[in-house]
Amino acid sequence: MNCLDVRKSLDKNSCPQQTKLFSPASRSDWKTLIASAGPLRAPHWIIDVTRPANGCGGCTNNPMNSGNRNQKTWQTSDGSTWWLRNSRYNEPNGDYTANCYMDLWHTPANENNVAFNDWRCKYHSKSYYCQAVDLDLTPRKGSPPSCKCSKVSLAGSYSAGSLVRCEQCIATSRSTQKNSCPSGMKLFSPRSQTDWKTFLNSAGPLRAPHWIIDVTRPQNGCGGCTTYAMKSSQPQQATWRTKDGSSWWLRNSRYNEPNGDYTANCYLDLWHKPSSPASVTFNDWRCKYHSRSYFCQPAIVKCSCTNGAAATAQKCATGSKKAGSNHICASCIGGYILKNNRCEKKPKPPPPPPVGKGMCISNAGIKDANGCYKAKGHVNGQESWVNPNGKYIIHWWNGGKYNGSTKSSNGYVLGTGNKYPYKGAMYFADCPSRKCKTPPNNWITVKTLASPYKALPGKGSAPKGTIRK
Repeated sequence: MNCLDVRKSLDKNSCPQQTKLFSPASRSDWKTLIASAGPLRAPHWIIDVTRPANGCGGCTNNPMNSGNRNQKTWQTSDGSTWWLRNSRYNEPNGDYTANCYMDLWHTPANENNVAFNDWRCKYHSKSYYCQAVDLDLTPRKGSPPSCKCSKVSLAGSYSAGSLVRCEQCIATSRSTQKNSCPSGMKLFSPRSQTDWKTFLNSAGPLRAPHWIIDVTRPQNGCGGCTTYAMKSSQPQQATWRTKDGSSWWLRNSRYNEPNGDYTANCYLDLWHKPSSPASVTFNDWRCKYHSRSYFCQPAIVKCSCTNGAAATAQKCATGSKKAGSNHICASCIGGYILKNNRCEKKPKPPPPPPVGKGMCISNAGIKDANGCYKAKGHVNGQESWVNPNGKYIIHWWNGGKYNGSTKSSNGYVLGTGNKYPYKGAMYFADCPSRKCKTPPNNWITVKTLASPYKALPGKGSAPKGTIRK
């Protein structure tokens, strides 16, 4: 209650990890809910049944439940079954906006009278019911009959969202081999010290005969070896990776493994039970480590996001039926940028820096009221100007001699006795220090100028022309 206000399935909500907004799967579920709780409105009572397009799908001609094929475009955020009615109803009637929650607008007298409305995305709430995410624990096809996978109850936050324990399954020793992790999952690989803390408070070693982890590299040898900490944020360990390319963490400090006797794509063994998250240990011994029991976690699914929003099942190029924290955007359409694994509208470019009234001239060594840099003063007849783009201070020699000559080393005239620029003169550009250096490297030429433009104290008019290096 009194949590993040949500309106769409794409919005972030406050449901705890491994849960989502509620969506009863059957008439029996509704009977239990009505007997146990009542409406939860703040201001509306929302439910996780949405569709990724405007309109009503099967509309009022078909009962609203996932078993009705004419309503198959309506779905939950985790792809689980849902049920609202076995009979037709006068909603949704067509004024639906994509991905928006419906409102359970009347308190149902019983499980047969659930009522809902789809009114142009006007429904939202900061209080809502949540339920466990539907997790498919079926071992991957080809697993032996002895293989069983069960959900681990997590005692804290775990980046991948959930953790599964699979025992007496397909034996594996390399990342290139098949394993029994359920569909959409891979071998576990905690992403941070916090993940390890949660893991150690929730489970322990799982050896049959070894305790393997999804951190491998595609070449023999040890990469950053024992010289650098084993974690994905360490550049020298960049050749070590997980199956789905997600981040991984083993230690913040150096360790005496992997020491070089590593064989490409082979799993490491977590050979000692860690006493704390900071004491995880591992070995890389010539691909001798294998197991038929292991922990699994959801794999990251890369999606093609076409509407500038977060990844959802409907937008996944893989066609995955599940959606959640492990679905990330891999690409975005024009006008959007990839940020934090989702597509967000491209920010408007910042406005150009303010430009004073053309070129400016002053002698105080600081900026004046127009934002123009001021010169430190006249040196050998030098005047200082600001290029209209604000990037250069232009020093103009108006009759003084440079190294005893009125010409630079490449023969260009540095200036005249006049107090305004003119066509063909050389100007020095040096914004950081406002000091003249040996020409010709730091001089620019005014190619075309209308004349004359007199320099006035404290400000000046812009020469009509192009200044180029």
